[in-house]
Amino acid sequence: MHITAVHTIGVGSTGAPISDASRQNILRLLRTEEGVYDRAHARTLSVLSAWTYSDEGTFAAVMSRRRLEGCDYVEISTRNDALFFDTSAVLVQSPGRKLTILSFRGTQPQNAINWLTGVSARAEYFPAGGKVHGGFQRGLRSTWPVLQELLLAALNARPICDALAHSREKYLSPCGAAKPEAPVSMVPAPITDAIPEEKELLPSLYITGHSLGGALAVLAAALLYAQADAGVFGRDRRQVRSWIRGVYTYGQPMVGDAAFASMNGDLGKKLFRHVYRRDIVPRLPPRIMGDFMHFGQQYDSSEASWMPGTRPARQAISLGLSNLVGVLSWFTQDVVPLQWVRLPFSWGDHSPLNYMRTSLEAAPGEEFD
Repeated sequence: MHITAVHTIGVGSTGAPISDASRQNILRLLRTEEGVYDRAHARTLSVLSAWTYSDEGTFAAVMSRRRLEGCDYVEISTRNDALFFDTSAVLVQSPGRKLTILSFRGTQPQNAINWLTGVSARAEYFPAGGKVHGGFQRGLRSTWPVLQELLLAALNARPICDALAHSREKYLSPCGAAKPEAPVSMVPAPITDAIPEEKELLPSLYITGHSLGGALAVLAAALLYAQADAGVFGRDRRQVRSWIRGVYTYGQPMVGDAAFASMNGDLGKKLFRHVYRRDIVPRLPPRIMGDFMHFGQQYDSSEASWMPGTRPARQAISLGLSNLVGVLSWFTQDVVPLQWVRLPFSWGDHSPLNYMRTSLEAAPGEEFD
């Protein structure tokens, strides 16, 4: 397990003040009621989910430009090729510790087909009911022990960087070193007054991800709901559930079966799935791998950013045919004489760049500003 901590995005050693744009963005995220879709949040979270693929320095620089100055963030990742998982997650915490954003990295393009259609797609039982994609569940569970500690710290307005230090000592102490007796986060550092208005607001959690990251975001939210019901967080279940203000996913594949979708009806009210044009991934895994289905609210790309979907993405039938059509469509999109060919699925439409550009309503190149 690889554990990284990076402090105060966009502030650094100079202690420069947080911009008014960042302050307003953070407060808007905190003031939004649970289950309310917000285009500004879709922009922020699409950028965050896309840049979760990058290295830590690049991520911090982009988040500073995208109105998350002054936030702390930590990154954890786990990988085991034999067990079919390679999971990376980033947790962002606002200066006043009331806002938390959890973003999961998606799968790299060269591995997407194997992840979504290979042996790892075999369904497994989800602890609270229903069946889910086995590879997705193993990927989430591999990081959950540390993520759960960090989320517990965030829920209690404790610094995630301190909680991370405790986790690092617990899991990565040198041979013979004494184990920590109590979490470092039990004695929190003073809360900064960078955004004084945060003190009066309730804690808020947003979960996001692109591709595989979107699937992990849905599973993480479902697991938080299940653990809230089981009293794992030591809080009233309604308090923990209301902490999750929204789950924003981009190009997310199907996660579970009908029973899993039905069990998570309440979660579906705050799950916002974004689908760009003919992206093939929201139609996967194919039916030959088992019966999967979406839940939540779908938003489709349009000339005016995102619009409520009228035709929910349905599961593809054939494994080989779907992949063949998706690859051919990707090819025809880049060859001018063949761009008139309109195939039903496309791997080319799955790029996080498409989702970020649509969310930002940006001209080509502006999404990097």
